[in-house]
Amino acid sequence: MTNIEIGISQGSPISPILFLIYIRYLFTKRSNTSERILSYLNDIGLVVSSKSIEENYQLLQKLAQDLLVKQHNNYMQFDMEKTELIHFHSKRAFNLENESYSVKIGESIIQPKSLVKWLGIWLDSKLTFKQHVEKKITQALKLLNQIERLSNTERGLSFQAIRQLYIACISSVADYGVPVWWNNQKNMLEKFQKLQNIALRKMLGAFKTSPINAMELEASIPPPEVRFERICKNYAWRTLQMHENHPIKLRVSSSFPPHSNGMELDWEQF
Repeated sequence: MTNIEIGISQGSPISPILFLIYIRYLFTKRSNTSERILSYLNDIGLVVSSKSIEENYQLLQKLAQDLLVKQHNNYMQFDMEKTELIHFHSKRAFNLENESYSVKIGESIIQPKSLVKWLGIWLDSKLTFKQHVEKKITQALKLLNQIERLSNTERGLSFQAIRQLYIACISSVADYGVPVWWNNQKNMLEKFQKLQNIALRKMLGAFKTSPINAMELEASIPPPEVRFERICKNYAWRTLQMHENHPIKLRVSSSFPPHSNGMELDWEQF
């Protein structure tokens, strides 16, 4: 006789592979181009688009019912407490308390929200990403205040160490999701520049009246705008290297990458 252990160890590299195999029957190719099922491991999103919220409601209701059937057939269970609903629209006035805008999944009624979080990106109803930027800046400022305690002008961490912490722990948090929302929005750029100005003064021990360009050159840290452009170009370069059937590659326009005078651009400049 021997004991039988069911399952795999926590953190096993084979875990996500087995999980994807297990849930493969949940995702079938949709004949309706206005319906899409997104998935990143156990985070599943139902996306529908139409010219009216009423039609969206009907499409979402049908998609949810289909998933409930597959859930029971494959011995799965969705966490309804984590299920969220948001309507993307361009209306000036939108009553979230309207019952016709909610979706019923089984015995649960999901009320729409004005802001939801999907894979670390905060999405608002109009896709302005203002709340996302504010939350990331606030999170980065908290980290900056914590790192500030480790150094001052007389003792503590060196300039090189503080600079490395800023790049690895602060700017990386603030810049999360830049390829999604960055479109040269000057009002959002100012918030990142203010964050960097505070970090540069703490890093260099400079006065508040010190020129920003001089501090960036001294610390060898590019302005946020330059950093954002580099992040977006690197993402474009990774997109070109994806497989033709990759979900992101399928969503890219057929005119990508852009051409100049009939010749492809030199992507090595990225």
